[in-house]
Amino acid sequence: MKKLLLWGCTLTCLLLMSLNVYNAHSAKAIRANSQAYLQDLKEKDTADTVSIYPQPITDQLGVKGITGTLHLRVVDVLGNPQKSATIQSYEQMNVSELEQGIYFLNIQTEDHQRFTLRFVKK
Repeated sequence: MKKLLLWGCTLTCLLLMSLNVYNAHSAKAIRANSQAYLQDLKEKDTADTVSIYPQPITDQLGVKGITGTLHLRVVDVLGNPQKSATIQSYEQMNVSELEQGIYFLNIQTEDHQRFTLRFVKK
């Protein structure tokens, strides 16, 4: 009977220890997921503040919501590069030679943030 009781206590202790280890690993995983989620939210918030003007575009394309040097690349809906330029955030890019249609503007900032925005060229 004593052996059975001792064996039961040992199993209980092992179970509790494994739960504590599991909880420690779970807590790390939860923290890592929370940090990734918060980073994702931060990127979405930033992306919501970046925009192209005017919409629709006729000749000049401007970017709002970012400062500094911007590396811009215009691609069509098939992903084919159409135009690229490096401008300051207060400047505009001439897109008058583009045909009417839907395009995507890939933006990379000095600190390597990347944004992709859709625009309509008239």
